[in-house]
Amino acid sequence: MQKLNANPSECLVFEDSVNGLTGAAASGAKVVCVLSDQDHKETKLNLSQFWFEEWDRLT
Repeated sequence: MQKLNANPSECLVFEDSVNGLTGAAASGAKVVCVLSDQDHKETKLNLSQFWFEEWDRLT
């Protein structure tokens, strides 16, 4: 976000790992969880504002 000179609150981050979601949430960005697997599902959902189950759902 720094390289893009973007305000985190105006960014949308897509992630599928707990570490990625944690970092995205800490940055202040809006977080989208991709639930490509069910590992740590509750934790992942708690870290995100939005979610979907597969990357191909974006098309």
